[in-house]
Amino acid sequence: MEVLNKAISSVVEYGSANEKKGVKGGSCSSPAHRVPPEGNMYKINCDAVMFSGGAFDVEVAEALGARHALKVAFDAGLRRVVLETDCLMLFTHLSKKIVEPTVFGLKDILAISSLCTTVKLSHVRKQGNTVAHNLAKLSKSFTEMRVWIEESMLRL
Repeated sequence: MEVLNKAISSVVEYGSANEKKGVKGGSCSSPAHRVPPEGNMYKINCDAVMFSGGAFDVEVAEALGARHALKVAFDAGLRRVVLETDCLMLFTHLSKKIVEPTVFGLKDILAISSLCTTVKLSHVRKQGNTVAHNLAKLSKSFTEMRVWIEESMLRL
């Protein structure tokens, strides 16, 4: 119940922050293909999919996915990571450390990031994020959480 209350609170804060700032999408100069991480880094690519009847905005779902992915990586002992997303708003807010008022849960992502040795942020256009997007869509068929680490997803 605590998680649900926190999520609802984050959605409300996100909405009010966007109304105050007049946030709108813009042009994107990010790569349209996957760029491998440096040799001593691990890439965490996350994405979210909205199914009908979703209770969140896409940006909130993307942030929750990024927070979860970073937490799983941290729990697995990864401390030098590249967090990659196709959500330009999430990338921008994280890059600029915009958290007033706790914009869609970014405070949690930044807190986990501070525990790591290195966290680099990366934005990739949607067409370069098809594997993560297809895995997110595939999640609708699962009843429990799935995490893919180094698996080959041939059908994606």
